[in-house]
Amino acid sequence: MDMVMPLLDGSAATRQILALGKPVKIIALTSFHEKDLVQQALSAGATSYLLKGVTADELASAIHAAQSGHSVFAPEAAEALMHGNQKRSATGFDLTEKEQEVLVFLARGLSNQEISQQLNISIATVKYHLTNIFSKLGAKNRVEAARIASEQQIL
Repeated sequence: MDMVMPLLDGSAATRQILALGKPVKIIALTSFHEKDLVQQALSAGATSYLLKGVTADELASAIHAAQSGHSVFAPEAAEALMHGNQKRSATGFDLTEKEQEVLVFLARGLSNQEISQQLNISIATVKYHLTNIFSKLGAKNRVEAARIASEQQIL
């Protein structure tokens, strides 16, 4: 299960699939290892959490482990769970490094497409980061996020 998708995020999709009551195991397979995303996946019912750079053998092992009732975590995901609270942002808003990068481009007036190109990430990933930025800053939109960032000297 990918965690960042355009229409339905991975946590919601995981919940919907597991609500069907079928005996399935869901392995999160994503590019993101932020603590809140790992926690969301696990609380939704994902068995394991892997990053997309995993080898075919590692993925096969994770599938076998899930089938046996065991969990497998990418080292980065485990690290985020264990030490995520210690890595607080200097901004005081708990923005990740990538969220801070996206916020800089947002404040410069770049579109999602332009931010995507600048950071070499998908538009869905840009939207994911923007959602987190808005939530963490308490902003309702791009303009308000840029204003708060400016007022709080985040940029």
